[in-house]
Amino acid sequence: MKKVCYLLSIMFLMFFQVLSVNAASLKNNSYCEEKLDADKEAVQVCYFVFDVDGTVKYNQNSLKLTLENVTIKSIETSGNWTYKKQNDNLYTFETSSPTLTGHVEMATIVFRKVDSAQECSIKYECDWQQIDRSCSIYAGNYYGPDGNIISAIEYEKMCLKTTCKDYGDGSYSDKNGNLVSKEEYEKQCLPHYCEVIDNTYFGQDGTVVTKEEFQKQCEEEPKYYCSIIDNKYYGLNGTLVDYLTYLKECAKPVCYAYGDGTYSDKNGNLVSKEEYEKQCQPHYCEVIDDTYFGKDGTIVDKETYLKECEENKNYCQIVDGIYYDKEGNEVSQIEYEKQCLAHYCEILSDGTYYGKNGNIVTEEVYKSECEALIIPHYCEVINGTYYDVNGNVVSKEQYEISCHPEIENPQTGVAGISLFFVVLGLATGILGYAYTKKNNKIYHI
Repeated sequence: MKKVCYLLSIMFLMFFQVLSVNAASLKNNSYCEEKLDADKEAVQVCYFVFDVDGTVKYNQNSLKLTLENVTIKSIETSGNWTYKKQNDNLYTFETSSPTLTGHVEMATIVFRKVDSAQECSIKYECDWQQIDRSCSIYAGNYYGPDGNIISAIEYEKMCLKTTCKDYGDGSYSDKNGNLVSKEEYEKQCLPHYCEVIDNTYFGQDGTVVTKEEFQKQCEEEPKYYCSIIDNKYYGLNGTLVDYLTYLKECAKPVCYAYGDGTYSDKNGNLVSKEEYEKQCQPHYCEVIDDTYFGKDGTIVDKETYLKECEENKNYCQIVDGIYYDKEGNEVSQIEYEKQCLAHYCEILSDGTYYGKNGNIVTEEVYKSECEALIIPHYCEVINGTYYDVNGNVVSKEQYEISCHPEIENPQTGVAGISLFFVVLGLATGILGYAYTKKNNKIYHI
């Protein structure tokens, strides 16, 4: 007759141990029970549970097992716990929570006895630790400087400290990445050419200069620095430049492909195409320069990348003409473009407006933020849209009157200017005839 092996609870070193941490306590209430599994095999199912009186700053538990004639059949973690096998006897369990409080269910481990064995036992030890996750990303969560979970935007503000950033929520960073007021952000980060702000003088190239140098550069001769005057573009030196040069020197749009093989990064600086794509284009389940991007395009650790991206789903991909969104679901082309592509100062085919930071905005905000990036059109017809001599969108009739005044007047059938010259010619001819008649002279023209 086969002997059933029971776990020796007397060897469970921490079943009744209580840890005290800063007036809080963690009590080990783990227990095991004998069950028949789906294969009708007798197994011991052990539930690793703990109760915390207060709050303790633990997020990792190293479980050291000493097994005699026992093997592990399965391990199932609870909630946001994960585990990693270090070796046959050591397993590390981690939670994404920065602290533990209340009733904590960590894992369920199923043990089975070696068939030929008559006796068996299990011993285990718990080693609780606090892994410092300050300013890091783990399991899709963002951690702030104090190790607590924060939002992605707060992570960028507090940890990445992106310089000269308009976060789109009413907060801004300066040249050092510190949060400042909108006025200070505009003073430090936006270009100022021949301007005076809070007694700070900006020269013709946008740098801070003395008052004397400002007067020398900006007041002695009337130049237009980084301005658009009468549909003409003036660059850093106040000289006439083309539209692209004006953009690069003065407007400095962020994440912009200029169309001539040059690109700008998130700060508006000229960079290579590779750096532009890394900073400005979303990456789903990619690895670039040892930087891991998860299925939602955010930077993750290697473990999260492997977990999210090895399922072979088509996250934000186009396969055989089929579009897939961030979750790997089949969607329309416009939905793919919205979820998966970056848009800076663009209007999509469904009328969605994107501002200078890539956020969805109203038409009014789009015009105010992106006006400098809208290529002007004077007396042009583009995709059925008519532009007059001032670059305004007008009707076809207004376009013809503004840009082609020599075309026949639809009311009279005669061009306005042509009719004027016909009348003028007749009048001149009559006067000329009278004059030559009187002076008896003939003039040949």
